[in-house]
Amino acid sequence: MTFEEAMAAGSRLFDVRATISCVDTYVINATGSHIMGFSVDDGGQMPLGTAVSARYTLELSNADGEWLRNGSMLGNRSLTGARVKIEMAVHHDGAWDWQSVGVFIVDRTSAREQDTRMRLIGNDPLAALDVLYDDTLVYRSHRRRGRRRNIRFRAHI
Repeated sequence: MTFEEAMAAGSRLFDVRATISCVDTYVINATGSHIMGFSVDDGGQMPLGTAVSARYTLELSNADGEWLRNGSMLGNRSLTGARVKIEMAVHHDGAWDWQSVGVFIVDRTSAREQDTRMRLIGNDPLAALDVLYDDTLVYRSHRRRGRRRNIRFRAHI
């Protein structure tokens, strides 16, 4: 059975994991027991010739403040700017079939007071390319000296 067939089956077992690489290169492996859920919004319809960055939210179990600064999972690190690789699996044919959901950058975190979850929110790395175009290059014209040709175009409608 393929991953797609297992996903389409009426009864399925899922698992999820995430590899969180902090800016200081420290790596945290979050398992299904740490992850409460995730969502990925790929932007919907895309006009021809465009590329749209996917937006994600990853919800982590934070019952004991483990994902807060100086918590047992995070320590004295920041999640802002971390790379998060999310994978999900479906169980079929006696084994887990893991597939990548994507790699995302943490733009911000959110944890409400007295809430048991920490949300990581951000985009895939394509969002880093969303900047104003600033062309500072100088383009030279390579004209051939000598005989000139006049090229005429005639439109046929």
